[in-house]
Amino acid sequence: MRFYFSLTFALPEGEEQTIPALQAQLASVALTLEPARGAVREFTAHFSGEGDNATLGLEEARQAVEAVLEGVQMVGMDFLDTPIH
Repeated sequence: MRFYFSLTFALPEGEEQTIPALQAQLASVALTLEPARGAVREFTAHFSGEGDNATLGLEEARQAVEAVLEGVQMVGMDFLDTPIH
């Protein structure tokens, strides 16, 4: 089964980054960041996966982002019917 989801993350309090800077840091993670202008305090990442357990895929994606960007917190999620990226 193929699944798609978006996760929204908040950067640590007082921290801002641009989407290109975040994308560079997250280059090892299979995701697409939603475009935004200027510095952001929150960002949305779009993922896709395949398997029998979409929840496990979502958890793995969350952990991958949190492993790269210390102090980020997931603040939203959305399962999608079709890919965004």
